[in-house]
Amino acid sequence: MRRVTSALVLVLALAMPMASAPAQTDRVPQIEEVPGPIVQLLEDYGRSFVDHDVGLLTQTVSSERRETEAKALQNASDVDFERFTVRATTQYSGNLASKRVQNLYPDMEVATYHVILESTIGPESGVFEEDGIFTFTKDPERGGGYDGWRLASDSDLEPLGFFSPVHLWDGGPMSVLTSEHFILLTHPGTADEMRPVLEVAERAYAKVAEFWPRPIAGNFVIIAPSTSEELGRILHETAGVSRFVAFVVGGANRERGWEPTDPRVFIHVDHLRNYGTDAQVEILAHELIHAVTRPLSGPKIPNFVEEGLANAGGGTGGRRMVTGGPAPDDFPTDEGFVTGPVGEIQGVYDRSQLAIQALIDSFGVEGVARFYETLGKERVVAGTDEYHVRRTIEATTDWSYEEWLAAWRKRVG
Repeated sequence: MRRVTSALVLVLALAMPMASAPAQTDRVPQIEEVPGPIVQLLEDYGRSFVDHDVGLLTQTVSSERRETEAKALQNASDVDFERFTVRATTQYSGNLASKRVQNLYPDMEVATYHVILESTIGPESGVFEEDGIFTFTKDPERGGGYDGWRLASDSDLEPLGFFSPVHLWDGGPMSVLTSEHFILLTHPGTADEMRPVLEVAERAYAKVAEFWPRPIAGNFVIIAPSTSEELGRILHETAGVSRFVAFVVGGANRERGWEPTDPRVFIHVDHLRNYGTDAQVEILAHELIHAVTRPLSGPKIPNFVEEGLANAGGGTGGRRMVTGGPAPDDFPTDEGFVTGPVGEIQGVYDRSQLAIQALIDSFGVEGVARFYETLGKERVVAGTDEYHVRRTIEATTDWSYEEWLAAWRKRVG
């Protein structure tokens, strides 16, 4: 359910989308009401993380989950959760407990809901949002409050492709490293290796702040799983993880339109260690471009704009650009960033960079920022990405789409 916003293929990185919660005074229409005891259960579940209250946490879950949940919270004992909330929503679905799910819990009342998890860690500048699927069971003879309801599972709908968040603290004890603008979460076994990365991240932050002409958030969370396997579990991804060095995870809250959620940066430790310090600075700067532009982003911004901008402001990770050959007829399509051999994907990133560089050379970074934020405002609207790109380039620069395309093709050729 979580979306990757950007990630750096052994190339660099790529980005993918999430959104912000509706105003608490506005009631979002629901298909059905979530039982009050489950609402209270989820409030207590979230509060147990903020207060690091293992006793409260174990009251909210089934006996089968108590040991696992308690261990995860103990692993996160050094993590400062300024905010951790979980709420069930039925805006798009009611009770998802199919017959198959109900049969997993004989002689019990069963409810399965889409849930939204929101968290802020330490001085993190915003709220990070994830979604998942939780199953609750009710045993009338069970005491302890919540009218007998307990959280029983977060994986019952995985056979259908609906996944719940997996967090770093689910896999082992946590180490929390901090610098002026970053909170880095990792495991003790990789903490010493990750400490120098904070200095690299600060250099990347300075590079991005000098490049991007809009205000940027003050603090970001970096998550560094110890192994490729753990990273794959967290992202519910297997095949694609091997290509990436770092990426940004974010998304969009669609309860009220389309609003980007705040991002977090993931580092693929197994691959980052293959790069020198200067290349690491470029890799993280590339990702931070995605992170700092996230509040202005929108669903009509194509990948060639996102990745071209990140390459132009952050860098290519210390490698030579892949250019040359006949110029394509049109700008890169989204699928080109994730399909094909690594060398071909690198070329797609680099051609995208040339598209943004053409705008920078003619209209400055300010002109690109104006184009990006205007295009990002087109959210719940009709029309293809190309239609909105065409309209926006004409509205924010002196070029038509065709003039931009011609300038780009000249550079590629």
